[in-house]
Amino acid sequence: MAAEGNVEQVLLSALAETERRFRLVSDESPVMIWICGSSGERHFVNRAWRNYLGVPDKEPDEIDWMSFVHPDDRIAYKEMMDDLLAEPRRGEVEFRVMRPCGEWGWIQERIIPRQDSNRSYGLMAAAADVTLVKQSEELLSQAKQRMETEVRRRTRHLQKMTLTDALTGIANRRHLFDQLASEIGGQRQEPSDVSLLYIDIDRFKDINDRLGHPIGDEVLIAVARALQRQIGKGGFVGRVGGEEFVVILPGASPQMAKDLAESVRTAVSRLCIASVGHPVTVSIGIASRWPEEPAEDLVRRADEALLRAKQNGRNCCVPFAGEPALA
Repeated sequence: MAAEGNVEQVLLSALAETERRFRLVSDESPVMIWICGSSGERHFVNRAWRNYLGVPDKEPDEIDWMSFVHPDDRIAYKEMMDDLLAEPRRGEVEFRVMRPCGEWGWIQERIIPRQDSNRSYGLMAAAADVTLVKQSEELLSQAKQRMETEVRRRTRHLQKMTLTDALTGIANRRHLFDQLASEIGGQRQEPSDVSLLYIDIDRFKDINDRLGHPIGDEVLIAVARALQRQIGKGGFVGRVGGEEFVVILPGASPQMAKDLAESVRTAVSRLCIASVGHPVTVSIGIASRWPEEPAEDLVRRADEALLRAKQNGRNCCVPFAGEPALA
């Protein structure tokens, strides 16, 4: 019996010496280490952890370690500890803790079970400060968001450039005729469901030659704005090139198109462009779609009506010759 007692005492002494050496080594380690028993209560926390949190040199079981964990992380962290104690296995977790400076530090912790061949008797964890990594990730995320926002902005700008006349800000030729194809494509069975106004600024070449292109540009911009004001949301205005504009009027009858054309002509003639020195006028050709008529034929007829308006002395509105008589 005495021999057995001596063996047990030797084993206990060896175990105590092993634990003492582990504590000495871990206290010198930059890795933050803690050990808990099967209840989850920590009975060893090394110096690196204590220094990181700025806790007093008390016994580990006298300190509320969970109180250092960020409130938003606390429940998930505690649930993970409970799960690992109930079903011993390796785990990894990231969470925030309060530093002595009053700021939150990010921790990455790896946890392993303390086991012998027959049973589990607690957990051991090693942790590292990953605050700088998290800050870098946040900076990268913010940079990515800014880049994505800028890409979207530039994409919208490029799309606008491909659809907009650079000088006047209204639809360009491509956008205008795409819109016309869309209007006709969606309503092929409806006769006279779309009308067009083909508009030309009278004697625009004389304005450019006599006053210069900057004044000519000023006239183009003023006319484009007048068209938009008169048409509003009831139509679609675009510049097809030079001093020519086209207005698409969905659902407009020939008479409605004629009335709108007259309002446009009057509005333009009342523009006050001081640098020109005389009223600016427009000639307008009008065409309403015939049954099953393709877009290109409708545009051609409106252009022919415009030619007749210019032949009739300009500053007037003329419907295509084949249209019904208008008031």
